[in-house]
Amino acid sequence: MANQPALRTSSGNVWVIVGFLFAAASMIPLSALIFVSPGRSAPVAWATAVAVVVFFAALLLTRFLARPGAGRLRRLAVYFLTMAAVALIGILVSAFLEATP
Repeated sequence: MANQPALRTSSGNVWVIVGFLFAAASMIPLSALIFVSPGRSAPVAWATAVAVVVFFAALLLTRFLARPGAGRLRRLAVYFLTMAAVALIGILVSAFLEATP
């Protein structure tokens, strides 16, 4: 699994593109939870949205400031996977809070 081009020889641009698309896609349900039905879930949705933006910013900074190589690509993968996990958990918790009375 670690023998993939995205983790060995890539420039890192693929992680930036996929990270941007994922961050943008995760903002859709988070925005709905924040602005359309601002109930008990709004603070969790806000925190999740901020965390997604922070992880995407860390991904961008790593891509453009870190030395090229496998270490940078692994860090980009970790930032992306962490961003995805935080978004998933935050959206699920927010939806659960919205659904419970």
